[in-house]
Amino acid sequence: MSKSLEGCLLISDLDGTMLDENSRIPENNLQAVRRFVEEGGIFTIATGRTVESARRYVEQLPVNAPVCVMNGSLLYDYRQERIVWEHPLPPEAKQYARRVLECMPDIGVEFSSGRQLYVLRGNDITWEHVKFEGLPYVKTTLDEVPPVWHKVLYGAPSDRMVDVMEFCNRVSHHGVTYVATSPQYYEMLPEGSNKGETLGVLARMLKIALDKTFAIGDYYNDRELVRKAGCGALAANAPKELYPEADLIVRDHTQGAVADFVGKIECGTIFAQEV
Repeated sequence: MSKSLEGCLLISDLDGTMLDENSRIPENNLQAVRRFVEEGGIFTIATGRTVESARRYVEQLPVNAPVCVMNGSLLYDYRQERIVWEHPLPPEAKQYARRVLECMPDIGVEFSSGRQLYVLRGNDITWEHVKFEGLPYVKTTLDEVPPVWHKVLYGAPSDRMVDVMEFCNRVSHHGVTYVATSPQYYEMLPEGSNKGETLGVLARMLKIALDKTFAIGDYYNDRELVRKAGCGALAANAPKELYPEADLIVRDHTQGAVADFVGKIECGTIFAQEV
């Protein structure tokens, strides 16, 4: 018997969307995603987190497709433990990071390569990031780094972040783009790399039409994801200036934003064209 959501893809951000204020998955979100999959749907995650940072949530959720990690730089298949698609940073990224290390000595600098996280310089923000997420990392220098990078994270107090943004955007950086992923994180990504573009890659890989995709997020790094999907939603806690990007606004992440979104899909009040 045909299931009502066969051929549909639901993709959700983690922090500020799927997760509550304690970085846990609310039970109503978990049950909603399970129902979506039981009805034949495909579910996955799109996150700025690294492969290892996202792992514990992948293991709790009924993920049945490759996961978009590092804000779109990588698609990782946790069932097969392999990278299925990647968009690495250009070689010039190393020099862009060097400028920050040399000119902004108080800014923390991390980068990710495949499954491994590296710390070039720690500060209170980056050490808290590593500790909070329980991430294994390697402390290294620019002279000892691997050749392939997927993203760079700059960590700074929120009142210092505007200086980081201005510094990074003062001159043209060929082959990269920058995005704020929290009030304290500013990330360097490959030019053209974002969650929305990677949703397109994944949809082609799974042979799912974009008009059969549903996406939900909450922050600036979710903008392209919400735009790209057949139906894009924002959690109510998203910055108000992002609201026009979405097809609808659902509940706050502390109240089960994903459950609210799935509920609207199930009852037919929204659709990604014709579900």
